[in-house]
Amino acid sequence: MENQFTRMGIAAGTVTLWMAAGWGFHLSGNAYLVFGIPYLLLFQGFVARRPITELWLRDPAPRQLPWWTAPVALLFMVLPLTVLILRTQHASWPVRLWFVGATLGALPLAWAVVNMRALTWRFLAGCLLTAGAWGVLVFIGSSAARHHGLHLAARGWIGIVTDLLLYLP
Repeated sequence: MENQFTRMGIAAGTVTLWMAAGWGFHLSGNAYLVFGIPYLLLFQGFVARRPITELWLRDPAPRQLPWWTAPVALLFMVLPLTVLILRTQHASWPVRLWFVGATLGALPLAWAVVNMRALTWRFLAGCLLTAGAWGVLVFIGSSAARHHGLHLAARGWIGIVTDLLLYLP
């Protein structure tokens, strides 16, 4: 079994390689994210040598999912699919592919959500209260620096929530 130091080194090397590919190929932000999807799948299968399902769940999932898995998946699909259909007719291919990825990503997201346990929800809350709070503070600070104040219009908050819902899947 690999020790923690080795695993951290492999993960850091993998992220470094991904970043280098983005810089080396001059990928746009969306192309970089789209490139990350097969890159992550290849990493999980050939480097980590772990099942793809462990990207979303650490423990094996039950074979039978609750009835509400499909409605949850559909809810997560609505926004990216709507944007894909209504707003990307003239967008670049990386943008379109990003929205396809977000739409399809709703399936494993729903699968993970319906399989979350109380401990998983506590970990998620801790993550949101630490890293999420830090991200919000950075966003508010940069907004204040750009606009000389802390007032954020309702449209700005709607954009934050929309982006969160698009990036989740």
